[in-house]
Amino acid sequence: MANNYTETSFVIEMQNKDEQEEVMQIISDLSELSEEGSDADLKNSNQEVLDLASIMELDEFGLGFSAEPDGEKGIWFCGEESVNVEQLAEFIFYIVKKFKTRPASFMWADYCSKPRLDEQGGGAVFITQEEVKWMSTYSWVVQMENEYATSLN
Repeated sequence: MANNYTETSFVIEMQNKDEQEEVMQIISDLSELSEEGSDADLKNSNQEVLDLASIMELDEFGLGFSAEPDGEKGIWFCGEESVNVEQLAEFIFYIVKKFKTRPASFMWADYCSKPRLDEQGGGAVFITQEEVKWMSTYSWVVQMENEYATSLN
């Protein structure tokens, strides 16, 4: 039997230590919220955190990534085995907009524990205050193949 994995590791620099601490608190609140489950008494939760959890489609499986402080104002985001890249991109988009940071980006790798066709790849995300742009290695290869095929005609 083969296992598939998705991994990432990157740092986002906040503008100051206070922002770093606020982001870490939001991550803590989201983790606690997912542990409580959908039937929990959520009246003590911050509405902003509840809205973010909804956008991120947070469920009982928790955050699909890990984070910890890195230096004076950075935050290291990572994940082994099963990073939820869509959830992570939504969270980073939220951070970039809320704190008006510089654009952020990250890459991820998809791989399989056994050599199987088409089970290796990855992608990248570029996030500004206005949008999230995606690219995957699979879609890029398909685009290149199509462009090549078109050039032969």
